[in-house]
Amino acid sequence: MDTIIQSDIFFFISSIGFVIVIIMAVVIGILLIKTIRDIKKVINKIDNEVENIIDDVEEFRSEVKTKIGGASNFLSVITLGAFLKKLFKSKK
Repeated sequence: MDTIIQSDIFFFISSIGFVIVIIMAVVIGILLIKTIRDIKKVINKIDNEVENIIDDVEEFRSEVKTKIGGASNFLSVITLGAFLKKLFKSKK
């Protein structure tokens, strides 16, 4: 009879321990799910900002190309004018 009481006590303590382990596993699972959701939100924000940065860089590149094109045309006119000026001065 003494062994039956001891086995009952063992199973009671084991059951309580198992329930505590299950509760801890559920809490850890919930925390992991929340953490993964937060990481997903951060990644989505990073993706959006990277797309905005790419758009800004493309816009900046096109503006630089436009301004360089205008500046090169301006320099071409100045260079051509200086060349023509030298050309006509030498004929005089």
